[in-house]
Amino acid sequence: MIVIYNGLRIDSEYFRAYVYHPDGRKQLANTWDEHQELLASGEWFIEKPKPLKEKRKYTKKDAKNGADC
Repeated sequence: MIVIYNGLRIDSEYFRAYVYHPDGRKQLANTWDEHQELLASGEWFIEKPKPLKEKRKYTKKDAKNGADC
């Protein structure tokens, strides 16, 4: 069976792909069916989660230079 994955035609016999969890874990799905089950669970995703931007800590030097705190 041929499956479409990220716009590519892939024979399901040779399909393997990582899925990603929002907490940073990744898991290898060894079959197309396993991949679809993991995605259907709602806990796993095709793309890596983007890291959250950390808030910048302001220093006394920033305040001295007139930065908004």
